[in-house]
Amino acid sequence: MSIKNVIPSLLFLFSATNAIAQVSFGIKGGLNYNDTFYSDGPMGNETQGQLGFHIGGYSRIKISERLSIIPELQYIGKGFQFKIVSQDYRTNLNYLEIPVMLSYSVFKSFGVDLGPTTGMKISSKRKYDGGRMDLSDLYNKTFEFGVTGGLHCYVTDKLKLTASYYRGFTSIRDINISFGSPKVLHEYNTNFQFSVSYSIITLR
Repeated sequence: MSIKNVIPSLLFLFSATNAIAQVSFGIKGGLNYNDTFYSDGPMGNETQGQLGFHIGGYSRIKISERLSIIPELQYIGKGFQFKIVSQDYRTNLNYLEIPVMLSYSVFKSFGVDLGPTTGMKISSKRKYDGGRMDLSDLYNKTFEFGVTGGLHCYVTDKLKLTASYYRGFTSIRDINISFGSPKVLHEYNTNFQFSVSYSIITLR
């Protein structure tokens, strides 16, 4: 499903549930530890994870006292780093993402979240000492789909802390291996996220 289809669906979801549920809007942001992995194990130089950040907004559609749907819209910086000889390289993959989380409160202030995440890549660059290069031809897939799951804790009625894990299920790059046994390697995004969310307004 593309971003163009997801956004109207979310707007319809907001209007349809507003009459029967409490709806609140807020902002969120935090840090994420990113890396990529291959479908058939590592390839060449071993990559290392790198820190990034995410920032955006969300809506919490409260279906019951324990169950909520939380659509989000966020900018997130993903990628990885590696070293060749003494040269460090940082690959930065930046996305606009729409996670849609099903949130269940096990206790009053503590619960679990799980849901799909659709992303649209907006840039891909590699930085190294003394320069940078554009990777649009290398990472030429625009859309990404994955699943996010995690835990949340409400510090107050408005302030929430979340720790989550994202795993991509659509590849961000396909690599044709022609030597040895010919095959295609698929590269995927993955990350851990720590977020702080703050509710700004509640409609009812």
